[in-house]
Amino acid sequence: MSAAPASQAAPLGTLVIGAGGRVRDAVLPALARLGPAAELHGVFARKTRELEVEGRSHPVRPLGSLTAEEVRAARLVYVVVAKPAVGAVLRELKRFDVAHLDLLLETPVVLFKHLGDLRETRAFRRVSVAEDLSALPWLDLVRRLTAADGPLGAPRHLVLDRAGYAYHGVALSKALLEAERVARGTRRRRGANEVRRLHLTGGRTVEWISPRDYAAGHFELQCERGRLSDRPAANATWIAPLCERDRQVGVRAGDLEQRFDDEEAALVRTEGDTASLTARMQDMKRIGLLRLFRRLAAGEPAYPLSSGLDDMLVDYHLEKLGAYVANPLTSARGALRPLVEGALRVVTRGR
Repeated sequence: MSAAPASQAAPLGTLVIGAGGRVRDAVLPALARLGPAAELHGVFARKTRELEVEGRSHPVRPLGSLTAEEVRAARLVYVVVAKPAVGAVLRELKRFDVAHLDLLLETPVVLFKHLGDLRETRAFRRVSVAEDLSALPWLDLVRRLTAADGPLGAPRHLVLDRAGYAYHGVALSKALLEAERVARGTRRRRGANEVRRLHLTGGRTVEWISPRDYAAGHFELQCERGRLSDRPAANATWIAPLCERDRQVGVRAGDLEQRFDDEEAALVRTEGDTASLTARMQDMKRIGLLRLFRRLAAGEPAYPLSSGLDDMLVDYHLEKLGAYVANPLTSARGALRPLVEGALRVVTRGR
């Protein structure tokens, strides 16, 4: 039997596990903008307390008080806890029948030494990752510009100058270059900076300068027929916020523009029209998270688990070894995933 259309789908009844800054700043505001497509069924953490978010009070209950009836009524459980606690939270949830639930994990999924905890995810209907940089609202305009018949043509090389961080930077690089995975990479010091050089599938490359500083950072995308930058630069197309009355309502590049819908625009907090897209990253990430929730409400996955794991593994190897090469023991892709999980479970002594 085919699935019901998204317009007829049951509301996205959501259990949020965690009550930290990410939940207050992004998760609850984004869920609130889903309207009738979502129902918040509860926020759970270690201790009882109240969260005040956008003028509304949300009671936080101990995870141990979660009931089987509440689990049965939900469609999604979003785990937003410190990485060492992910495995314990998943085992606590497995006290119940969770086979009908979608599981959404916060980046970077798990720590390398806890890869064995991935076994706990098998109890859930489907697992995906809340990588909001994969759904930034200006990526649609970038893709119009870099389409085969677009003014800039296919992307070839990306410069992330203080505009990327760890596994998030890997995800952003893949999104901007429209590449599926990282083939190899290196990490080197350059004075006070660190430079990562990534080679992605399709022959596309990245120079990524750290440390991250969104307020001062920028990106430049070099394409077949031109360049795209989020700051004014000679001989480059400038992709910039589209603002009205000092509030961002979309993005523009040359004669092209893309407007946010009302719910997306309501998540923008930066005032004024001078900040770049990179400087507005937290606003853009909130909208990206809303777009991931919309996918889940429509019965689609968010960011794939295999992609989120790959991003973590790339970052881990660059940090620990200064180099990364994709192979069956360093990638979580496709048919290799069981081999990766098995091999790394031995290495990490997963429980």
